[in-house]
Amino acid sequence: MTLSIRELSGSTIETADVACIGHILKTARENVGYSIDDLAETSGLTAIEIEKVENNDDHDEARIRRMAAALRFDLNDLSQK
Repeated sequence: MTLSIRELSGSTIETADVACIGHILKTARENVGYSIDDLAETSGLTAIEIEKVENNDDHDEARIRRMAAALRFDLNDLSQK
């Protein structure tokens, strides 16, 4: 399964493997030193929502974008060439 993510400018980022997104965002969170609670406070999501994305149980594009924005993670890094 793949996921297309659109930037705010309207351009489409290449598809990324959904199975990897949760792991990538979890690694990004850990790299900036955030706990799940820190990310919840920064992103406006609940800890449960974050855990579901990180465990690949939820692939909601809006949640993925909010997590990435809070982590200052460039979603272009998910693109496949």
